[in-house]
Amino acid sequence: MKRYFRKMILPVLLLLAILTAGCGIFGVSDKSGAENLGKIRVMLEKTEGLVISSDAYVDVEPGGSAVFDVEIKSGYYLSGLSDGVYDEASGRIVLAGVKYPRSITVSLRKSADDPATTPEDPTPGPTPEPTPDPTPSAILLKDPSRNETLEAFGGSSVRDPDPGTFRIVYHANGGKIADVKSDTAAQLFPLDFYLCPNTLPDAGYFTREGFVLAGYTENADGSGKYYGPGWNIVPEKKGGVPENQKELYCLWIPVTPVSDFTFNIAADYVMITGYSGDDSVVVIPETVAGYKVIMIESGAFAGKNMTELHIPKYVEVIASKAFEGCSSLERVFLSDSVISMQDNAFDSCEKLKTLNVKAVRNPVYSSTLICSSSTIKYERLMTTEGKKLIHVSGSNGLYAIDSKKLETAVGRGYTVVNMSVNANCNAPFALEVITKVAKEGDVVVMSPENNGNQLGVTRFNPTMWQSLEGIYDALAAVDIRNFNTVYSSFASYNLTRSGMAEDTYESRNEELNDRGDIERYIEETKGNYVTKQEMYLAEGGKYTYTEGLSLLRVYGASLTKQIKILKELGCETLMSFAATDRCCLVVDSGGYEAGKYSLSTVGGAEPLTESAKDAKAYEEFIDRNFIGTRISCIADSILEPDCFFNSEWHVNGKGRDIRTEKLAEDINKYFEGLEAGLSAEQAPSGQLLLTEDGGTV
Repeated sequence: MKRYFRKMILPVLLLLAILTAGCGIFGVSDKSGAENLGKIRVMLEKTEGLVISSDAYVDVEPGGSAVFDVEIKSGYYLSGLSDGVYDEASGRIVLAGVKYPRSITVSLRKSADDPATTPEDPTPGPTPEPTPDPTPSAILLKDPSRNETLEAFGGSSVRDPDPGTFRIVYHANGGKIADVKSDTAAQLFPLDFYLCPNTLPDAGYFTREGFVLAGYTENADGSGKYYGPGWNIVPEKKGGVPENQKELYCLWIPVTPVSDFTFNIAADYVMITGYSGDDSVVVIPETVAGYKVIMIESGAFAGKNMTELHIPKYVEVIASKAFEGCSSLERVFLSDSVISMQDNAFDSCEKLKTLNVKAVRNPVYSSTLICSSSTIKYERLMTTEGKKLIHVSGSNGLYAIDSKKLETAVGRGYTVVNMSVNANCNAPFALEVITKVAKEGDVVVMSPENNGNQLGVTRFNPTMWQSLEGIYDALAAVDIRNFNTVYSSFASYNLTRSGMAEDTYESRNEELNDRGDIERYIEETKGNYVTKQEMYLAEGGKYTYTEGLSLLRVYGASLTKQIKILKELGCETLMSFAATDRCCLVVDSGGYEAGKYSLSTVGGAEPLTESAKDAKAYEEFIDRNFIGTRISCIADSILEPDCFFNSEWHVNGKGRDIRTEKLAEDINKYFEGLEAGLSAEQAPSGQLLLTEDGGTV
């Protein structure tokens, strides 16, 4: 997709200069004078706990910086910022390089509500310079070594797929295919690594006047399974043999008449300002009078009664509360072209359950560790037959679990699917996706880090979107109402990747094996982490298990909600713990002494350290409140410093062997208890449920 947004800056600025009467954040009507002509307005939204000592809005030159003087009241801390950065030293929120109007949302929490957590992975580095998009020619995919060029075909020219390949056949179904005379085209994928090919993005390959491409279905009449552009195709089995070809038909949805909309046109771009119709399915046009629709203004659809909404692929800016109060809205089709949107865009849309994200360009993160690992593991989850042993954790599980060794050690006919990717990919989402495919007899093992996302926080973030880039279909499987910050993080993710070079869905990270486990076996601690370990030791540690206990108390209900569904499906959930570098743990005052550190149990020869007391309280809370079974002790997850290589959560080869063997031992003890006649209900864990507010019943 071309970078339309950068090309539209000057025309939009002209539009903004024209719309100077009563147009909210898109105008400067309350500041008269030539000095504001062509400037861009940025507003800072007020929130509890935030004192804004400067103006709440500023008008800046294109490319300039918006600066706000603020103070965060005592007892609050910053938990999120939709745009810009907060400089604590100067007490300022600064948004540099302003290119379009926006409203900045500051998220604050009371200090006691959400103990601070440390992200595991840094944000992506500097954004590369944008590269021109290829012009479709015979619908050419970019990596011919892995994908055939899409080709017209018919009748005898269709050859059977070779063994180990998968062919997608597209039918234009009343539309047209770019640069191809036939109304069918094919795409051939090798299955040498990935198991599930992705459908084509909505990048102009298929067109039809008066309609938008909603995706693809198995039948010409729109029936059968739906696939959004860029989604996975999970091969079905017929007679025990996986299919090697899928025929898909373009799903065309008629555009809502332009006469039902109000809009403004500036230069070559359109802003939708209102909707007067009453259709149950609303399809915003991609173009008006030949110009692309790229913006939707605040309140444009407020209070409308549609149940299904299709937002066109060229839209890049969705203003605050654009769809507020659409109380009947259940499904939204949204493209990954949106680079500015706040979470309140869909305020008071209580029935909005399904978010179908459509790809409009090839991926950019596909070869990164997070995206590639997530894709492989999701494919394994969807394609594995028989009993599954599913591991859920953050990057600790990515580094610390050897799926093949664990599978061999546990046996009993289980296939291990290690869903662990990154601590910023929240566990409630992973569990909800698992509930869609889990069957009786499957077992889920959780090994959470002491991180909010792993212990029940339901916030989306750009890192999580990176993990979903090749598997948007996983997003459509969950109830989006169970999560928050979905829309603002989606826009941030798209904005970051908007200037990045495209890749293909078949690119992968070479450090991963076919299980999605990292292949990097590092035998020693490396680089700066050795210094960090020494610092932890000198300071007497950094972490206590009070953090995990506090997070679980506040947010554990979101985990319980999904674990209860798993239990109803006949699946058990087991609780273990993430491998942790002992250097990081807080011990008795006086610091670390070799040979003294222990997480000994009550009655042991050594006194309990502070970390041991916290760990004991953590384990007891789980036993009282977890509706699954705790199979591990925290003490067994504490590893020596030489088991880690670049953080307190990333183990090396030695640490992986130790952690995998111990987890297998704990799982086997659980199974041995069941085999001896001890039911899961008789396990020593409590059967109480966490309530929605984090308390117990």
